[in-house]
Amino acid sequence: GVVVTMITGDNPVTGMSIARQIGLASDFTEEDLDMLLINAFDFFHDKDEEQAKRDIRDRLDYSMTHHKGLIIGRVSPLQKRMFVEVARSMSLVVAMTGDGANDAPALKGANVGIAIGGGSDIAKAAADMVLVSPSFSGIVEAIRAGRLGFDNILKFLLFLLGTNISEVVIYLTLTFANIVVTLDALNLLILNLLTDGFPAIALSLEKAEGDLMKRAPLRRDTSVLNKFTYLSIFITNTALLISYLVVILWGNVHYLGDITGNSTDNVDDYDTGLEQTRMMFILLINISELLLGFSHRAPDRSVFSVGFFSGKWMNWSALSSMAIIILMTHLPGLKSIMRTEYVDWQSYLLVAATSVFPFVVHELSKVLIFQRLNFSVYELYQYEYTSQDWSNKRNSTKPTTSISDAEAENPDTTA
Repeated sequence: GVVVTMITGDNPVTGMSIARQIGLASDFTEEDLDMLLINAFDFFHDKDEEQAKRDIRDRLDYSMTHHKGLIIGRVSPLQKRMFVEVARSMSLVVAMTGDGANDAPALKGANVGIAIGGGSDIAKAAADMVLVSPSFSGIVEAIRAGRLGFDNILKFLLFLLGTNISEVVIYLTLTFANIVVTLDALNLLILNLLTDGFPAIALSLEKAEGDLMKRAPLRRDTSVLNKFTYLSIFITNTALLISYLVVILWGNVHYLGDITGNSTDNVDDYDTGLEQTRMMFILLINISELLLGFSHRAPDRSVFSVGFFSGKWMNWSALSSMAIIILMTHLPGLKSIMRTEYVDWQSYLLVAATSVFPFVVHELSKVLIFQRLNFSVYELYQYEYTSQDWSNKRNSTKPTTSISDAEAENPDTTA
């Protein structure tokens, strides 16, 4: 999704030779050479500034449409800056690399100016960042890290919003319906830390997916929240609410004698019954949300397609969270802190079934909505360049993509 352009003060033939060696121009056709190979001395000869900018737009438009970078030689510092300014006027995002004082104007004018670590102090001062390693692969790795960060933020938010809203709704529902609320402040605090916190951290540490660097760039105006995220959040919260209501209402009838659980006359030991209902609800929240944590490792396809246990951090977070919750609710001494009591085997079976239910619903929704339609959630965020008549339109309202400029004077920067 990134188009790499070479801008050099050297002869364009030299630039083309280097470009062929490093793979930037290995598949150029005759038409590509006519449009993409530019001798700036001839290109700007007898042209006023407006005509030059129009011609630059035409060349950049061809470059972006064909996904092949320009090879520009014999460029002066101000002409370099002009190429950057024109690219930005087309709503392209420009990352400019350079190491010399003559690169400073273009570095300053780019969206992201990247100075080479061994370059001049003037270039470093004009740049937004300094590339310590004099290798273009460092820029590629930075792009990869940025895309991975976005992916993991998406998974992180989908999980937290897809599980926590239902907890708020169930508490409001129980309160307004005059149904006993079994969890106290300590229970909620521990569940929030262990059941929400651990998987969320694990999702933020997920490894990159295989197609990460093959995707188109993200739109600059993209938002994590869109029709997909709203749908995903609605599905998971609805499934959780159903499970919560089934367990709470069944627990109230089974251990407290009636569906509201407010009457102390229907059972011999009301406090013990309340602790047993609390045990069921705590285990349900813990297990169901941990399973959804696994499911959110793959936002738009079944988690089994990437391997259910392939995420090291998620495995450890789920194991530790569940172990601590089981110990705190079952171990004598600790369970008095959580105020829980052992339940019968029917209750454990109900908790197990209702815990799996939201996971199954989420997995089925991903398969039915995305895998059958062969659609990726990331397509909602990506940018696609659309060719326009730049000779008549100076500024585009389209979102952004990326174009990077590498200096041929330092071949290592384009390796």
